Amino acid sequence: KEGGEEGTAADIASVGGNHWVLMPSGAHHLDLRGPDPQDPEDVIAARQYEEVVIRGWIDEYALKSAALVLKNA
Repeated sequence: KEGGEEGTAADIASVGGNHWVLMPSGAHHLDLRGPDPQDPEDVIAARQYEEVVIRGWIDEYALKSAALVLKNA
């Protein structure tokens, strides 16, 4: 949804490694901009979720890399 609609919670779904975050109060790109004190709660929640997902990707890569190093040692 585009900005201007009322909402307080991000709608979050994840299926098969694909992630969706619907923000009723924010434009489709607002979560990618820097934080602002006037950000709606759903945009803040979207950013927090996205951070968890990205950190998970980084952790997964680090574990796989460490396992590969150990295997080849």
